[in-house]
Amino acid sequence: MAYRTVTFSWRPRSQAQWAVFNAARREAARLWSDLVERHFRIRKANLKWPSRIRWQSWAKGRYPGLHSQSVQQIIGEFCEAVTSAYRLRRNGQAETKYPWRRDSYRDVIYTNQGARLKNGLLILPNSKSEDLRVRLPETVALPGRIMEVRLKFGEVQIVCEVEEPVKPTGPTIGVDL
Repeated sequence: MAYRTVTFSWRPRSQAQWAVFNAARREAARLWSDLVERHFRIRKANLKWPSRIRWQSWAKGRYPGLHSQSVQQIIGEFCEAVTSAYRLRRNGQAETKYPWRRDSYRDVIYTNQGARLKNGLLILPNSKSEDLRVRLPETVALPGRIMEVRLKFGEVQIVCEVEEPVKPTGPTIGVDL
């Protein structure tokens, strides 16, 4: 399977939407900052690094402003950043930093299990908060099934799964006229 990203500009239209939008982005930043802090403490104490599943069980119920799938996605992104930094440092790039920055706002990631599309309206759940409703512009056509939605400031990115075109299996012949 192949993936295609569709991006379009979007800003909340009402004060209520702004409140939900900002609350979700602040909650995602709070989760990321907590992970950064705990990572620093674990490394400083020379303790064993927890698995992704252990992080997810630790975070369960602590971030009521985010959908559970969004929490899992942010934890997965953090674990990938730590693993990448560890490998780069081990391969001689000592200047590589582990995630260290504590954010005030962060992009919120919704999986295909959380985000729903209904009558041209993208519904993004935020657990205990209200759902965020994003109207898709008429010029935007989704090329396939929604796999992930990333809510950023000023834009929405939708990753869709598309079928790869069938490639011929036989020999290919080129002719120069």
